[in-house]
Amino acid sequence: MTYGQVFKKIDNLIVFICRHLLGIAMVLITISVFVQVLIRYVFKKSMGAGIGEFPVYVMICAVWLGGVLLSRASDHITIDLKEMFIRKKSVRKVVDNVLVLIVVLATMLFTYLTFKYLLFSMQFSEVTPGLQMPIWYLVLIMLICWILIALYFLSNLIRDVKKWKSSS
Repeated sequence: MTYGQVFKKIDNLIVFICRHLLGIAMVLITISVFVQVLIRYVFKKSMGAGIGEFPVYVMICAVWLGGVLLSRASDHITIDLKEMFIRKKSVRKVVDNVLVLIVVLATMLFTYLTFKYLLFSMQFSEVTPGLQMPIWYLVLIMLICWILIALYFLSNLIRDVKKWKSSS
């Protein structure tokens, strides 16, 4: 088995996990919000402090998992103004690659900063206000997602530069 095949299997596993976790997250959010509304407005009861935080934290995880999938597919939201200002296609491609390089560097910086915050939150045992859940659980998910996002952007940059070099 070649390195390319191994990476493809790992990539497929990451996509499988992210998609399934996203599906589970959406179901959890829907059920928890429905139950909260039902208990509060139909039964006129309170579910207790902190239960309102649960769908928020699940949504945070879902956003990060979605970010991994979007960065993999280069399908994130962009505003392409360069077509209006740069007419030459070859110059636009260079600008595109420079912008992606800046994004790669930024994601690496955010990965490092998230790692530092993970260590901080573990050291000082930070917890969420309502659920009293250790905050580092969320930060760990963010860190894993930042690593994957950085790797996918780097992979896309390498692929695009190779494609650009072979076409010129």
